[in-house]
Amino acid sequence: MKNKAFQILCIFCIILSLSNCSKEKNQNIIHVNKNAETLLENEFIIRGTTFSNNLNNAYIYKVESDTLSLLDTIVIKEKAFTYKGIAKQPEFYAIKVDASDINYKFLVDASEINMFLNTNLFLSSTSSNSEVQKVYAS
Repeated sequence: MKNKAFQILCIFCIILSLSNCSKEKNQNIIHVNKNAETLLENEFIIRGTTFSNNLNNAYIYKVESDTLSLLDTIVIKEKAFTYKGIAKQPEFYAIKVDASDINYKFLVDASEINMFLNTNLFLSSTSSNSEVQKVYAS
């Protein structure tokens, strides 16, 4: 009787393990597909992330001669957002969050730009693998 109970327990553990492996594999596939987006010519995408639960909206501006022109309002959902646009040449953009008067300026070119927004925008950051971004960073 003990041997049969042990066998059933072992089979149950194996099925449970396989079930968890299947879930992890599906989650990885979804994650890879989400990031595998190809960009059109001169297109950029900004993928933003924050750890703050207090940030609700982001406002994207184009910087032209020290003047900010509002391009779009983005809802920050589940601590993340994305924004797509066209940049025929490298240009400066700025982002503000919620009712803040402080903005964070960054360079945009035709690439994927990853952004981390901090509630204190001075501590925010961007990263990209494009050559233009690498030259600008150095």
